[in-house]
Amino acid sequence: MGRWLGVVLAAVLLGGPAGPAWAQAEKPAEKTPTAEEYLAESNALMAKKDFAKALSKLLMAWLQAPDNTQVICRVGDLFMATNKPADATRFYAVAIRLDPRQEAPVIGLAEAYFAVNRADQALILLDEPARKAAFGKSARFQQLLGRAYTFTGKADKAIPLLRAALAQAPQLHALYGELGNACYLAKKYADAADAYGKALEKDPKDANAALYRSMAFEKLGKWPDAVAALHTYLALINPPVDDAQRKRLAELQAKGKGT
Repeated sequence: MGRWLGVVLAAVLLGGPAGPAWAQAEKPAEKTPTAEEYLAESNALMAKKDFAKALSKLLMAWLQAPDNTQVICRVGDLFMATNKPADATRFYAVAIRLDPRQEAPVIGLAEAYFAVNRADQALILLDEPARKAAFGKSARFQQLLGRAYTFTGKADKAIPLLRAALAQAPQLHALYGELGNACYLAKKYADAADAYGKALEKDPKDANAALYRSMAFEKLGKWPDAVAALHTYLALINPPVDDAQRKRLAELQAKGKGT
């Protein structure tokens, strides 16, 4: 496992067996830092978005501790931060194989699968009974499993998970939108409108929540509410005069007058 990962780190991460100049030029200190120290330096560099130097520190950490799942997981995080989710999947998967008890690489791998439009793989990963038993009470795990259900046409199963996640983390604005989406797809339009409304309470500039709320109200035949929500969306986006949502606004207003 360590040898395989070393090949991947050298050939995939560093762009070739020799690696870039900054990796070759790094010289050992008089006292070689520990893997934890290299990891801390890498985290600081990632916070500054200096990903090249962060990667060099992660490589040094890996050389010190080739089976350290935290180091391998952070390589995955670095790939996600640099918009390379397909590469990130490799490292999260290795970290999971080394220590399946850790939640972070499972969350990371699920996020990477979503980023490469593989919600089906995310569902296989998260819906595994042992993982649900180990991490099922985590709000983040619940959110991602709910998302996987939503994206794979199982919105009814997503709703209780997203509600459970919100009960633990009501400050997470994105959860309200995800709950609204699941409710809308499950044809629970009143619940969807309520969730989108709460998303707007958390962030009054959430244009998508305003748009989808108007759609939920339209399904309910609540024309004034649909018009008001669509007005909010248009005020936030200010699309061109020929935008389809401006035409839809006129249609909703006409329906409201006809009732």
